[in-house]
Amino acid sequence: MWPFRKSLARIAEGASDRELVTAVHDRSPRKIDEFSGVQRGVHAAWWLKAEIGNGGGEQYFSNSTADDYPLLCQFLEEIQASETLDALTSFGKRFGSPDESFPERSKRIELVAGQEETRGDEWEAVVSAATERIRSTFSSLTTKLAQHIRENLETTEG
Repeated sequence: MWPFRKSLARIAEGASDRELVTAVHDRSPRKIDEFSGVQRGVHAAWWLKAEIGNGGGEQYFSNSTADDYPLLCQFLEEIQASETLDALTSFGKRFGSPDESFPERSKRIELVAGQEETRGDEWEAVVSAATERIRSTFSSLTTKLAQHIRENLETTEG
């Protein structure tokens, strides 16, 4: 049966953690303001994994995906993904606190450019180490996401 015809509860019964997280992400509404809380958290975590996997910590914080950094940090705390939260905020503190004062994208880009210009290879080493530390948490993050989805199936689909 085509997965989109199955209920999320039925998918959750037989899917791996990764498959379940992907199903929630793929089934999210087109407009982010229509997402449930779980869908928003999964969406933010999915983009973290995509950006870190593709271009690293610098790419995540330089792109608009990090506009959801405060929301992601709150969600990671809620699902008790402390390993990912610690790794992410350890690098993220270079850009600002994950609260209302988190800088907009243009300021984050300026911060990266300034670091590259003044610290060069040292900055590259910091970014590389932070990226690997964040990436190393993705298996446990996927487990935590799937656990949270399974515990909140009735509210996951908006």
